[in-house]
Amino acid sequence: MSSYEIACDDSPLKGSTLMIEEVPVLIFCSGCQAARPVSSMHLFCCAECGQPSSEVVQGKEIEVVALEIEEWAPSHG
Repeated sequence: MSSYEIACDDSPLKGSTLMIEEVPVLIFCSGCQAARPVSSMHLFCCAECGQPSSEVVQGKEIEVVALEIEEWAPSHG
């Protein structure tokens, strides 16, 4: 059972699905003057020229793309 499923248990979200789409981390390389992928997640260096950079231009965002909600009514019993 995932953390998401545990968090949703006994809530209106029980049975829902969390889908995560990963996007690559891109940094702005001042040497290349362009957005480039990192060489590794441990060293934020341009994969093209090797220059280090701390300016992340993609990969730190979170966006909700879709949310489907089914009407829920608590049981009376």
